[in-house]
Amino acid sequence: MRAEDGTLRALRVLYLVHALPPTESSGAPLVAYEYARRAGARGWKTAVVTADPVVTGWRDVRESRVAGEWFTRFAVPVTRPVPAPPNGRDPKSPATRFFVELLARLEPDLVHVIDNADLPLDWPDLAAEAGVPVVRTVGSVDDEMTEMAALYRDVVKAHPRPVSPSSRRRLRVFLGRRRPGPN
Repeated sequence: MRAEDGTLRALRVLYLVHALPPTESSGAPLVAYEYARRAGARGWKTAVVTADPVVTGWRDVRESRVAGEWFTRFAVPVTRPVPAPPNGRDPKSPATRFFVELLARLEPDLVHVIDNADLPLDWPDLAAEAGVPVVRTVGSVDDEMTEMAALYRDVVKAHPRPVSPSSRRRLRVFLGRRRPGPN
């Protein structure tokens, strides 16, 4: 990327994913880890935000670098999807404040959402509103169904057939029609 003075500078990328190895070493976490590892090895300024059940409050967010890794990790509290309040997002919520401050601090050139399950659903929107391009990787439509249900309830209700049985069960639980059970 070119800085305002015309000199080249390292690309700054912020990844969002629900977990990273060693917490989870398959699927989206492994893909995100490899993206971040390889981007960091190229000299890009890279950070990854993950949801961590050990982090119980927004004051307890952990920032770390693991030996041998070229990127920074941010562990934040697990956030379950909830419908947006009728009057829009709360700009004073701890999650919104954290992410807005992180964007200001890191000044990413790109936010890459590998998946934001267990992370606040409005973070990609916040990045876009701040003028940061957002890219979303979708590995499986089933992975996105809960998020889509929160954002597009009427569409999901109007078109239930394309939803797989396991996703349909998750949607019913999310929408409060059934208790959680095995997938």
